[in-house]
Amino acid sequence: MTNLLSAISGKFSTALILGTFFPVTVFVFLARVLWVPLLPAGFKPALLAPLAGLDDKWELLILTLVTIVLSGVLYNLNIPLIRFYEGYAWERTWIGRRKKARHRAALQALLAQQEGLYPLQSELLAEGRSLKAVDPEDPRIPRLRSWINAARAREYAVRREVFSHYPKEPSVLPTRLGNVIRSFENYPERQYRMAAITLWPRLIAVLDPAYADSIDSAKTGVDFMLNSATLSGLLCLLLLVTGLVYPSPLASDAALWWLLEIGGLAALSWWLYTQSIGGALDWGNLVRGAFDLYRGKLLEKLGYGRAPKSVDEERELWQAISSRLTAGDPPQDAGEIPPYERTLPPPTSCSCTSGAALELARGVVPLADGRGLRVVLEVRNPDADPGGPAVTDLIVADTVPEGFEYQWNSASASAGTVRVEGTNPYRFHLSASLAPKIALQLAYIIVPRAPAARVWR
Repeated sequence: MTNLLSAISGKFSTALILGTFFPVTVFVFLARVLWVPLLPAGFKPALLAPLAGLDDKWELLILTLVTIVLSGVLYNLNIPLIRFYEGYAWERTWIGRRKKARHRAALQALLAQQEGLYPLQSELLAEGRSLKAVDPEDPRIPRLRSWINAARAREYAVRREVFSHYPKEPSVLPTRLGNVIRSFENYPERQYRMAAITLWPRLIAVLDPAYADSIDSAKTGVDFMLNSATLSGLLCLLLLVTGLVYPSPLASDAALWWLLEIGGLAALSWWLYTQSIGGALDWGNLVRGAFDLYRGKLLEKLGYGRAPKSVDEERELWQAISSRLTAGDPPQDAGEIPPYERTLPPPTSCSCTSGAALELARGVVPLADGRGLRVVLEVRNPDADPGGPAVTDLIVADTVPEGFEYQWNSASASAGTVRVEGTNPYRFHLSASLAPKIALQLAYIIVPRAPAARVWR
């Protein structure tokens, strides 16, 4: 997935210049200043033989071409380099297994804290309610409230660290950077059951250009840190090996500077790597936001003209789409392909046991106190034969609009009684029969939904 994340908007110039070319330029300059003087006298002319006899302008041009070539090589090695820092290349070695075990233990400790903080908050809340019920002015209540707030803050901090710094436990990698990147790579699957590797190339097509540029900028910052860390470490290694193989250029004073240079480059390389972790967190937040904000557009582009009505329904839909895009259609007996359009019942309908065609009209009348609406539905038997049979067992189904609720025991009919069942749509069973050319009115009241009550804090 990392290679896809590095090429979303199609604008490579900024990523190449800031993320790769600038670190290589600094590396070439420092190598010329720090490393070349350590080479023996007989080796330097051979190294610089292609530049012999050229003036300074041509030497600068050739060094520039070398810098450009090295930049191109490093840019194309960006993905293997990131995967190396993530730990994929050496996770099965003894040090990789050891570091994975350490990160897995840290994750398990955080999960244990998270699991223990939930019942602690419940117990403190229950204790606070009981004290408040006995004496609202009990002096222990403020102390309990501070404990509850501390437990909530700690639980939130632990949950946030687990969610942003670690993937699922089986996917833990040997490095902090690897776990941060894998965490946001796994985010779509954890949150929406979306196959990130499969759906990311498709999501790119619906991203706004400004948002895609933001992801590119964050990725460029990570590239800059890792490329600089790599080149700093490489230069440190070159100085160390050259000083050990050719110690003669190192006089007593030069040896001290040599050691300081090696130590400074090693420290710089480590510091740049640690800074890349913070950059990866920012990069990951933008990738998560891309799935959060644009998955609806992606669903439309895939041909699904419907919006899921619940988290569970959305996850089930994305899981089915991901499975079919990744592995094709399953066997016929393994389940149907999700429909592109949702087949919903009409908001208002009327039926009877005889199956006769009935006419239906609907309207609302505001209540005098302004606190609700009276919904009126008129059912008519359009049969033109006056001697025709009456329609019995009438059932009228009606859907209450969003934001309103059915007022209990408010249903009535112009004839007979009404029995109500169901929850949105409600089904009204009418006891009266309906003769040809006769109409029957059903009425009920809907009121605005009351806000949810707040829990004790």
